[in-house]
Amino acid sequence: MFSGSSQQFEFIEARVPRTPTPTPTPLPTTPPSASPTELPTAHPTSHPTPNPTASPTSNPSQAPTENAAKSLDTLWDAGVRNAGVMFEVIGKKNIRITGIDIYTPYTDQFSVRVYESIGGMSGKERSSNLWVKVNQGIVRGAGHNNPTPIEGLSSTIRAGQKTAFYVSTPGDVPRVRYSVVNINTGNVYKENDDIQLLVGTGNDPQFGQFYTERMWNGRIHYELV
Repeated sequence: MFSGSSQQFEFIEARVPRTPTPTPTPLPTTPPSASPTELPTAHPTSHPTPNPTASPTSNPSQAPTENAAKSLDTLWDAGVRNAGVMFEVIGKKNIRITGIDIYTPYTDQFSVRVYESIGGMSGKERSSNLWVKVNQGIVRGAGHNNPTPIEGLSSTIRAGQKTAFYVSTPGDVPRVRYSVVNINTGNVYKENDDIQLLVGTGNDPQFGQFYTERMWNGRIHYELV
C-alpha cells in the first residue's frame, strides 16, 4: 500500500516482486540500491502516485464544518412582562443571525414580528420608519423556563457592525419577558469570541413607550459567514 511518504513509497516501489527475465542482461543495473530490502513487499502498490508528497503531515486535519450553528444566551430570570423588547448585536466576526429565542410563560399560539435597524437603536425606539421588518409569523409559546424560538431569520452582521433587533408581539397580552439590569442601555451585557449582546429596552406595543436598562431573556442563534 501507499504509505503517504515519498521515501517510503519509493522504497515500496523498489520492493515490487518481479518475474525474472528469460534472457538476463549481460551487465547488472548500476548503480545498485544503497539500502536494499531483505524481503519484498507482500502486496505492492499497483498504481503508485506519480509525484508523492515529500513531507506528508503526520496528523491530517479533519474536514472543516462550514456554517456550524452557534448560540449565545442572555438570562432567563424574567421579572418584567411587556409586548416587546429591543436589543443590539455587534459582530466581532462576520456572522448571520438565524433565529431568536424569547421567554414567554404562555403555551398558546400568538403573532410575533421582528424588525432590524443597522447602526443600532439609539434615537429610533419610537420611529417605525427607521426599522425594517425581517420576520412575521405565528409561534407557539413553550411555557415557563423554556425558550420559544423565532426561526427563519437571515440577517448578516459584518465584523464591527452594530445591528438592533426589535421583537414585538402585537395584541393586548404582554407575552414577552425580560429583566431589569444594572447596566446602561447600549453597554455590553454578554459576549463571546463572535458576538456582543448589548443591553436594550422593554417596549410597549408597536413602537410605543420604552424602558431602558432592560435585557431581553432569550438566546441568539447565528453562524459564521
